[in-house]
Amino acid sequence: MAEPVERGVAAVLVRCGQRVRVWGEWRVAAGVRSEWLGDGDSAVVLELDEGPALRVQAVEPLVVRQRGDA
Repeated sequence: MAEPVERGVAAVLVRCGQRVRVWGEWRVAAGVRSEWLGDGDSAVVLELDEGPALRVQAVEPLVVRQRGDA
């Protein structure tokens, strides 16, 4: 059985259905939206399948797996 493919991406590239490594566990991104911050930067808000939403800077590196990967 093949190992799940993990890759690092900027938070702005996360899509609904992808698994995201946060707080030491894998969570499914149930919703993803962008927000503009007051200083001109942008943030990404990830609505997760479990736990609170996560707001990170758009360029923050995250580790993701494609939907269907364990």
